[in-house]
Amino acid sequence: MRKLVLFGVFSVLTAVSCGNFTLTVSSDTKSPSVVSTFPENLATGTALSLDITATFSEQLDAATVSAASFSLNNGVTGTVSYSSDEKKAVFTIDSNLTANTTYTATLSDTITDRAGNSLSRIAWSFTTGS
Repeated sequence: MRKLVLFGVFSVLTAVSCGNFTLTVSSDTKSPSVVSTFPENLATGTALSLDITATFSEQLDAATVSAASFSLNNGVTGTVSYSSDEKKAVFTIDSNLTANTTYTATLSDTITDRAGNSLSRIAWSFTTGS
């Protein structure tokens, strides 16, 4: 009986031959993408107190998701967290947003997946209600 155990992430094309079989593992070269945001792009009447979120197509390198890579304009400050299980980044604002104001959330290209592939910079806007 033959037993094969693999550990870690392969970053290059690797072929392993052993007896009657060959195992080929290719590298991950696909960049992560954003599959949904909250609020949605161009949403209007959003609450003044909310979490801004982005959900990704794959798990990210959590160390690359931070307040430096996920921001909100107009001087809004907050904390950023990331859940690899949900593949979701959350920007939690420090204080309520201003009523009837348009905000732009931005994710920078410094965000990467676990293989080191960069996210393409993305921004979306929403407008708060009264």
